Amino acid sequence: MYAVLPENHPAINKETLGLQDLVNDEWILFSKRLQPIVHDAILAVARRGGIKPKCTHDVVPAEQAIHLVSEQVGVGIVTKPNVLDSRTKNVVLKSFSDKSLYFETYVIMRKS
Repeated sequence: MYAVLPENHPAINKETLGLQDLVNDEWILFSKRLQPIVHDAILAVARRGGIKPKCTHDVVPAEQAIHLVSEQVGVGIVTKPNVLDSRTKNVVLKSFSDKSLYFETYVIMRKS
């Protein structure tokens, strides 16, 4: 998982990043309807750390989260987007150091 932060965020220069570094921010997350496992896992890690998000905003694609961060709505918590849009300014992508925010993904295909 990655945090999408405005370039003036206090955690930008931290060597390691955890959810506790975002405690004072509004969070922009994938919609529970779209990504229920990821959404619930992020909030479960927050609860275990005693963190209660100020406010959460649900988005569908990561690009929407990036746009909202660029508009100073909050900080995004997303899977790594393919690329940051070249038109998106004032935004930094930073990975979380907390291993409980890492997810292995697999592709399952039917054999023909």
